[in-house]
Amino acid sequence: GEDFGCEKLSVEFFSAYERGIQLGEMLSTAQTMYRHQLPTDEFTLEEFVLLGDPSLHVGGYSDDTEPPTISLLNPRVDWIHIKGVPLIPANEIVVLGGFQWKPIQIEVSDNVDEIKDIAVSVTIENKLDQRLEFNRFKKIYEVSWDGFGVGRFTMNITAIDMSGNKAFLELPLRYICFHLHT
Repeated sequence: GEDFGCEKLSVEFFSAYERGIQLGEMLSTAQTMYRHQLPTDEFTLEEFVLLGDPSLHVGGYSDDTEPPTISLLNPRVDWIHIKGVPLIPANEIVVLGGFQWKPIQIEVSDNVDEIKDIAVSVTIENKLDQRLEFNRFKKIYEVSWDGFGVGRFTMNITAIDMSGNKAFLELPLRYICFHLHT
C-alpha cells in the first residue's frame, strides 16, 4: 500500500514536483515529508536512492526569457482616490484614506506561465512591502491597505515569473492617510 515504505516515499517524491524544481530538491522534500510522518522508518530513507544528477531541472531548462507584463488597474493614473475609489481626474495619482474600499489592483500576463503562478509584490517606500494575493475570480492581484502616511511616495510593483524573469513598474503618488494600523 501507499501508507509505508518505498511506495509512500515514491508518492511523496512525485508530490514534491513543481515546474523547474531540481531533482535533488524533490528527493530531499520527499524525505523530509516521509520522516515527518514516519519518524522511526530510517531504512526506507536509506534504500530509496536517487540515480541521476541532483542538480538537473525536472522538465528541462526553460527558454522563457520574456518578463511578464504589468498593468495597474487601481489606483488609476492621474486620478484622485478616496479610500481607493477613483473619483476625480487630476495631474497625478492622489490617494486619500488608503485603499480600504477598493484595493490596489494589478493585472499581470505572461507568454508562458499561468497568471496565478507569477509572484507579484508592491512596495511604497517604507510604508508598505507586501506580496499581493491572487484573486482567482477576477484573475488579478490585489491588496487592501490603509497604513499611516502623508507625502509623496513611489509605488514599486514587481512581477516575477517561474523562469525568474522580472518586470518592474514605478509610479509616483501623493498619499494621505491618518490610520495608525494596516
